Amino acid sequence: MAPPGPARIARVLARVDAALAPIGPALRPLAEAALAPAREAAYLPGWPPIVLPLVLGEALGLAEDTADRLAAACVLFFASADVIDDAQDGDLPAAPWPGWPSAVSIGMALVFSSQREAIAAAPARAGELAAAFADAGLAMSLGQAADVAERGGPGAFSGERAYLACVRGKTGGSIALFATLPALAAGAAPAMVAALGAWGVATGAALQLASDLADAAAPASRDRATGRATLPVARAWANLAPAERPLLEAAWRGEADAPDLAFLLARTGTTTYIEARVAALRIEARDALAAGGVPPALAGGLDAWSTSMTAGARAPL
Repeated sequence: MAPPGPARIARVLARVDAALAPIGPALRPLAEAALAPAREAAYLPGWPPIVLPLVLGEALGLAEDTADRLAAACVLFFASADVIDDAQDGDLPAAPWPGWPSAVSIGMALVFSSQREAIAAAPARAGELAAAFADAGLAMSLGQAADVAERGGPGAFSGERAYLACVRGKTGGSIALFATLPALAAGAAPAMVAALGAWGVATGAALQLASDLADAAAPASRDRATGRATLPVARAWANLAPAERPLLEAAWRGEADAPDLAFLLARTGTTTYIEARVAALRIEARDALAAGGVPPALAGGLDAWSTSMTAGARAPL
């Protein structure tokens, strides 16, 4: 899986610009603000919304222009989910946003722009592409609703099963979309489309779990800033003796005299456990590709990509 070069990525971003044409000049600055994180992430090694449609498009024989438009659709889709997530988490900067309703409206405009771009890329597959967006949007919306509910600290965590269902929907749904769009556009066999979708769900969950572990141990944690409890922190809290749990809660709040949270994650066996769960999800993803008849060379490339991404675990998802 050779990564796309800067010129190819620039071409995808030019397609993104073209897709924004219906958004008039009054609202264009807000659309650009919503897209800014995606534009910054676009050149990061392995970034899923660009790499997966382009690499899979090439492997499945799509014309470059078709794959470029699908990648642009994925960038728009990412930006729509990202800005709506920020609105729900209260992470929107004061400028240029006049308030969360405008962010939600722009997010909806971007998601519909995303669907229109994908359908324009392969109009003969319009129905299948629209269904893929519907499936991903439903899974991600339900996952996001569960994620928003995880507020209140490690002790209020709703459990591992609920967490995994959340990340399979929220992040797994998006990775599955990025992987299946090129397969649908290429007219791939239903078994291969389903395999890529199942691979995407398991891989997305692995990426999110690895990202949550990295975030929990980071000095500046976005999850702690928004009050979001994740599996790594909640599991460490549960594995501590009741008398020690206030130490973790203080570390999670970022109090100056609290112990290092990364130390507590390691001490409770949480780091090892989460790494094992990530490995199990990657095996699940690999098995899905084998069961769906994905060619070994392509399956190996996808597995290598997911290995690299879960090891880094800091690229925006």
